[in-house]
Amino acid sequence: MCAVSWDECVWVGVKSHGMNVWVGVKSHGMNVWVCVKSHGMNVWVCAKSHGMNVWGVCKVSWDECVGVCKVSWDECVGGCQVSWNTPTSGGVTNLCQWMDRCHTMDNRPSITSSGP
Repeated sequence: MCAVSWDECVWVGVKSHGMNVWVGVKSHGMNVWVCVKSHGMNVWVCAKSHGMNVWGVCKVSWDECVGVCKVSWDECVGGCQVSWNTPTSGGVTNLCQWMDRCHTMDNRPSITSSGP
């Protein structure tokens, strides 16, 4: 289970190749997430300061995820490229690849109160 309460997050939604890409910034714990919904599964990416990524596979329910990552406020998510890889038997293929990330939180997309 995920140690994140999604109702404490704010979200930004972006359409990409017909898939919903959600960028969430959690004020408590400073967790930054990107989620790509595809084939009934959610793939989460967490950005870390040293450039490494932590992947977690979520079920349909938004509160059933794996993996938590804390980042500092001077970081934010960068680009997320959606590929057309499909889930393989016995697992799920990563759908996102980090292209870059912002230098400051001010470069993040505008935050709205709407959620997934």
